[in-house]
Amino acid sequence: MLRAVYTHYKDWNAFQSAYTEAAGVCNGCHEETARPFIVITVPAAPPVPNQQWEPPANPSKK
Repeated sequence: MLRAVYTHYKDWNAFQSAYTEAAGVCNGCHEETARPFIVITVPAAPPVPNQQWEPPANPSKK
């Protein structure tokens, strides 16, 4: 299931669908183990807005 999340990380719609499914399974487990206060949600934006998440276009060779 998490493989689908990683496979679609560049396609927001596919990522959101796969992540929502995975989060639903996680949240169901949290409820079943008496921890409903732990809720996984779909991120609305990258976790750190001041970082670039793409590799450089022309990486320098060292």
